[in-house]
Amino acid sequence: MTTDAPQPIGLTPQHSQGEEPLMPLQHYWYVILKRMWTIVLVFVVVFTLVAVYTFKQPRVYEARASLIIDLSTPQVLGQEVQQVVELSAADYWNSDQYFETQYAIIKSRMVAEKVVEKLGLADDLVFLGLDKVEDEQELAERLKAIDPVDHLVMLTEIDPALQSRIVTIKVRHNDPEMASKLTNAIAEAYQLQNIERSKESTYGAYDWLTTQYQEIKDKLEASDQALYDFKRTNNMLSTSLADRQNITSQRLLDLNAQLTRVQTERITVGAEVAEINKLRGGARTSAPITQVIDNPLIQSLRTKHTELRTREAELGGRYLDQHPEVVAVRKQIALVEAELDKEVRNILDSSQKRLSMVQSTEGQLTGEIVHLKDEALELNQKELEYTRLEREKETNARLYDLVMKRLKETDISRLLQNNNIRLLDRALVPESPVMPRVPLNLLIGVVLGLVAGVALAFLREVLDNTVKTQEDIEQLLGMTFLGVIPTIKEVKAGPDKGQLLPEGELRDLHVHEFPKSSVAECCRTIRTNILFMSPGKQMNRLLVTSAGPREGKTVTAVNIATVISQSNSRVLVVDTDMRRPRVHRIFGMQNDVGLSNLIIGEIDYDGAIKRTPVPNLDVLLCGPIPPNPAELMHTDRFHDILRDLDARYDWVIFDSPPTIAVTDSMILSNLVDGVLLVVKGGQTTKELVRRAKDKLAGVNAPILGCILNDVDLGDRQYGNYYYYYYRRYGQYYEEDGSEASA
Repeated sequence: MTTDAPQPIGLTPQHSQGEEPLMPLQHYWYVILKRMWTIVLVFVVVFTLVAVYTFKQPRVYEARASLIIDLSTPQVLGQEVQQVVELSAADYWNSDQYFETQYAIIKSRMVAEKVVEKLGLADDLVFLGLDKVEDEQELAERLKAIDPVDHLVMLTEIDPALQSRIVTIKVRHNDPEMASKLTNAIAEAYQLQNIERSKESTYGAYDWLTTQYQEIKDKLEASDQALYDFKRTNNMLSTSLADRQNITSQRLLDLNAQLTRVQTERITVGAEVAEINKLRGGARTSAPITQVIDNPLIQSLRTKHTELRTREAELGGRYLDQHPEVVAVRKQIALVEAELDKEVRNILDSSQKRLSMVQSTEGQLTGEIVHLKDEALELNQKELEYTRLEREKETNARLYDLVMKRLKETDISRLLQNNNIRLLDRALVPESPVMPRVPLNLLIGVVLGLVAGVALAFLREVLDNTVKTQEDIEQLLGMTFLGVIPTIKEVKAGPDKGQLLPEGELRDLHVHEFPKSSVAECCRTIRTNILFMSPGKQMNRLLVTSAGPREGKTVTAVNIATVISQSNSRVLVVDTDMRRPRVHRIFGMQNDVGLSNLIIGEIDYDGAIKRTPVPNLDVLLCGPIPPNPAELMHTDRFHDILRDLDARYDWVIFDSPPTIAVTDSMILSNLVDGVLLVVKGGQTTKELVRRAKDKLAGVNAPILGCILNDVDLGDRQYGNYYYYYYRRYGQYYEEDGSEASA
């Protein structure tokens, strides 16, 4: 065959002849249509299981009670009296944490234990769900294994309302009255535990404050006594320590001032004494000493001394040193100087005494200042002790006042029953169950059934490895598609075409009985495709085979031979299946003579070839089954028979055994002009067909193509591929009343 040979006419929808391929969604839809019964079956099973499970579930009732959780308690005693336990310490910033904590408390074991103890639920068989257990031993074991507190916690659910302080307590139980009773009990237990927590903490705080009050009172009295003893010991009862410190400081200031003056005077008197000593050294008349200058006697003596010195100078100019006047003047000068020395000495003695007095005063002042400083340091040391004692007293006094005030507040607040939890709605006995949710469960069953059905349908589609469409043959197997032969489900037979033959009876002459049916038209399409496969070459011999048994190769060979004979061609069907021959059954003949007799020369052509009810169609039956069918086909006699048959008939069609089972078809494939491989749609696997093709290709068989047989055009298992053709064109070929719908 050349690549430019005409393409076979396939029984395909229009999109396979040049139109665009199906979109993915369309493909999915075709798969769903194809596997519709699978989807329906799975849907029914899943939906039924869900429905049975739903209606067998015990009825569960839900009771609801609503609480309001306030952020603060009522201020009965005003803002000044603070409670010991703040029931709600929440504010704008931590309210979420507070509410979450309260939700956890509601569903805590502590609250559940109070409810179990209050209602006696540990032995309540209805609550525990054991009221229907009749076996006492089993009941005892289950009672031992179950924890009523955990059971109640599992039944409880908290549902806070968004953007509000309302919280709903839900309890689910098989008994509606029990559900209502448990819900109200949990709400009351939660309220009660809030009050009990406050009272317990308040009473504990009161006892503690009472003990602390007595201890602090004793400390305060002890600190008062210690401060009093300190004041009495240090003579601070009449004069305070601060006043004494002020007096001492003032005295220090005064003494320092006096000491400064005395030191100044000492320095002045000492200077005078030094100057007077200089006068005694000789310069008596020139010393500018105030005491000397201001003394009248000294002034007069100095004046007289000056006059005498002047007289001595005058006399010395006139007289000698031994002159009586000179001697007399000198004696007077000596007397004046002696008087001056005496007077200066008196002044010096007076100054020295005064200096001694000043020095003594300075020493006394210095000693007094040192004494005052020591006294000031001692006062500072006492001040530290005094401050410590006074601070301790003040601290104890403040603690005493604080504890006494808080004790009185606690004594009042412990009598209050404040609570920030309010019951908004009590739980009523529910009238209808909340579980099972029949509509929702049935809807889930519908969804699950559809999903499971579709999933199984696509899984089957993925796992389905059978040949069903033209694409499977051409694209996956790489073979030429010659056509499709529809399934013949039931036909009308008999002289008047009024007898219905049920499925399973012989209907192999359907094309002959109904030449205008869709099956006949499909066979004519195959005939046309075979002719187009070799337009320039005369074809006489055709071999019809299949990959495996029971694929309809014999019926296909007879139907193709029938449509070829209807074109006024002489056709011979040769049954070369010498292992399981079937052609004789189609025509209702005895397989007493045939090809095997003709090969061994026991009969001639006229005795071996038999006429059929189909015009222009003869058959050469298999004849007696030989022990070595394949060996007969290698004989020269068999080749001679083939040449003789070519001379007698326009077409010789061989019905051969399956290719996979035996080698007869591969031997015959080299003796014919073309090989037709028959595949049963929806049953033959691709791998089996591929192996058959490889075996034929291995012996260089002239494979014309593949025929898809026994395809139910109205069955959606082939998807939209052939269903489209059947709906659009199939009825056109059928005669009214000639055959039932395929």
